[in-house]
Amino acid sequence: MATTKPGMSQAGMREQLGHERALEFAIEAQRINDIIRWGWLYKADKLAELKTHDVEFNTWTPGNEYLPVPQTELDVNRNLKPNPAN
Repeated sequence: MATTKPGMSQAGMREQLGHERALEFAIEAQRINDIIRWGWLYKADKLAELKTHDVEFNTWTPGNEYLPVPQTELDVNRNLKPNPAN
């Protein structure tokens, strides 16, 4: 059963939601989508926290959160630019 926390600030509520979603999605292989969406890879305190829970984050570098744009797509559409994963 969830605990009611009256008077929680907006930042506190977001922190609580982030924590609950991390727990919920940890075993569903969906967690990375939330981590990227919430910008945790670019917040030093959040990245440090992620590293304490999952050693795979120890080797993360900026740009590794993207999948490469397929070369066939780059060849077909010259307006597309490769991203850091290419």
